[in-house]
Parts: sequence; structure tokens; C-alpha cells
Amino acid sequence: MIYLDLELIIMLLLIVLFIATLSILFVQNKKIEMNRVTPMNVDNNNLINDQRKTASYQVNLNLNRRKHFRVTLTEDCVSEFLYFENKKLEQLKHKKFTGKIQDISVSGLKFTCPYNLPVKQKIVFNITFSIKNIPFTLKAQFIRKEEYLQKDTFIYGVQFIDISKDEQKHLNLLLNKIELQRRQKMVL
Repeated sequence: MIYLDLELIIMLLLIVLFIATLSILFVQNKKIEMNRVTPMNVDNNNLINDQRKTASYQVNLNLNRRKHFRVTLTEDCVSEFLYFENKKLEQLKHKKFTGKIQDISVSGLKFTCPYNLPVKQKIVFNITFSIKNIPFTLKAQFIRKEEYLQKDTFIYGVQFIDISKDEQKHLNLLLNKIELQRRQKMVL
């Protein structure tokens, strides 16, 4: 009886070994087929490589989806409300408030201010600031808001509207100059 159990165990081990060997051969054969160059799979390999490049490009796009580069900048700004879609806020028209710019591009900026404003409704305002002692007054609208529980400060993303090509060009030159100076300091 012990002899019979031993034969059965050996037989099962041989079957397992045989199946494992077939699996290894099958996998190796698939690898060889995948690496074989034929007119049909050259196109497939190019398609796969194109898809990988596209996926990589999309990952890079997700890192910076903005159209224009942003420069970190810590400058005070003064804003004046011009228009409210919500007529209940009309009493704030021409009211001025201060804030602090965090970053800026030629299309908009991010700044902090103490007011909790409803950004889902259109609010248009003038924002005045200086970069390298050159003053700018641009029309803008709120596009997003960040709220922090521990602070009494709100962070807003704003988009410049009705900005002239000359203003955009001038702002772009200044921002490029600031970024170039910042990078030169980093190298030194």
C-alpha cells in the first residue's frame, strides 16, 4: 500500500513537471513570435510605439496643461470690482480690495485675498500691480477658488480679459526676463 502511494506521488510529480515544461516552451515560443519582424507586425509595433509615445506625451501634458508658462511672483495688487452677474453683489461695484500675487502668466494669475467671493457667477474687475516697477492695470475675471480651513485667506485663479496684444507682449517680455534671471541664479 505504501508502495502504491509512492508510485501515485511520483506519477503526479511527473505530470506537474510535464505541464510546467509545456508552459515554459509555450511562453518562449510566444516571445520569439513577438520579436519576429514581418510586414504585418512592423505596423503593429509602430502602432504600439506610437501609442506609448502618445501616452507619455499625455502624462507630460497632465503635468502642465496651461497654455502659457507661469512665474512665481510675490507682489501686492489692488483690484476694483466692475461687474457682477449676481445683482445682489452690485453694491460692491467700484469697491477696491488688496491682495497678493502668487504666480502670473500672460493669460492670468493666482492671488490671495481675504474675501470669500462666489466664482461660479461672473465677476469682472480691474487688477493693478507692478512688475519691475512697471505698472499694469488689466481687466480680469475669476475662474477658480481655493479655500483653506485654517486660514482666513482665499486663493483665486483669474483670467485676463480684453488684454491687448501690446500688453500681452510687454508682460511676456518681463516674465521671460524674471524667469531667465531666476534660472541664472540657480546655476550659480
